[in-house]
Amino acid sequence: MGTDALDPSFGPVILFTLLHYVAFIGVGLGVSWSLSKFHTTPNIFLGLALGFGLFDLVFYTSVTVTGIDVIGEFGWPSVLLGNLIAGVSLMSFLYFTGVRPPLSWWSTLDQNRVFREGVVAGLVGAWTVALWFFMVDMGQDSPSSHLA
Repeated sequence: MGTDALDPSFGPVILFTLLHYVAFIGVGLGVSWSLSKFHTTPNIFLGLALGFGLFDLVFYTSVTVTGIDVIGEFGWPSVLLGNLIAGVSLMSFLYFTGVRPPLSWWSTLDQNRVFREGVVAGLVGAWTVALWFFMVDMGQDSPSSHLA
């Protein structure tokens, strides 16, 4: 799994664990503050985005600070899955503790013109990409052959 170079002795493990707790306390405080300032309800999608962001942060910080690809040492699937789980669990906790009152998608669409227009614009963009690849597939006489 690429963990041969890691030192599993007690001291580094404790230091690594404490570093993670401090880092995630900072992330939790930052996310809670951000959600309250931006009037956003925590949800799973934000948790996944947070997980991906943490994954990138771990990669670039480890390479910049230590010169070692920590993600490569542990294996990227393990690090990515761990960060996704952390992001979703952090957002879930904030959702259930009520950092922001829950809002439904329908009430948000009804009350916020910018959000409504953004969703429609996103759907138009997605439809355009789908239509483009449909035309590409039709031109190649085999659906989805561009993925192979």
